Amino acid sequence: MSLEFWRNLAVVWLALLCFVGLLLPLAATLFAVKGMHIAVDKTPGLLRQVQNGARQGRLKVDSASRAAAEQVIQARSKLARIETRLARLAGKRS
Repeated sequence: MSLEFWRNLAVVWLALLCFVGLLLPLAATLFAVKGMHIAVDKTPGLLRQVQNGARQGRLKVDSASRAAAEQVIQARSKLARIETRLARLAGKRS
């Protein structure tokens, strides 16, 4: 067995080790790319769901605030009427 044989064996052995050593990063990269592809495919649908939820929440808050404001307006209107009546009874003109 000459030195050339051992050199060729070492080159083949190193090539095999490098190939096996690069399989793990290659597999990780493959799964990362596939995962990003799945995420990109699902993102628009999820964003639509979030947008619909935000719209419904905004509409509920708006209707609740309008109802609360209407009650405050009615209460202040009744209070103003009562104050006016009391002022007229007391003889004050407003």
